[in-house]
Amino acid sequence: MPERIVYGNTVTPDAAELVRTQLPSGHKRRLRSPNEVTDADLDWASVLSSAQVPLDRIEPRRNLRWLHVSAAKLNQYATIKRTRPDLRLSSVGPINSLALAEHGLALLLAMRRGIPRMVFCARPRRRMTMSRAR
Repeated sequence: MPERIVYGNTVTPDAAELVRTQLPSGHKRRLRSPNEVTDADLDWASVLSSAQVPLDRIEPRRNLRWLHVSAAKLNQYATIKRTRPDLRLSSVGPINSLALAEHGLALLLAMRRGIPRMVFCARPRRRMTMSRAR
């Protein structure tokens, strides 16, 4: 069965072209910026990919079967499962968000403390001998 997909995300022109050309034929799609998703789009769609549409606009629409949250905001949408157990939820954002945040903070602290410079200065160096210099 062909899906009617609304992408309510900010996408680059390259990504928009990829969505238009790579999605299997038969599926219909509408590309919108997050603030341009209308009630008519939500009434038409069977799939919504967005992290910006409020729950009160999603919940009453029984035509929506799948909600893909494209940011680390899945927790705020998880409450909809109580009233809409038929709605499938998916996300890619929060998979490694905590680990990524910790890694970024560690890199900032390392740069601030000059650790890369210390590692560079402490690394063993090979000595040049006369036989290797030639």
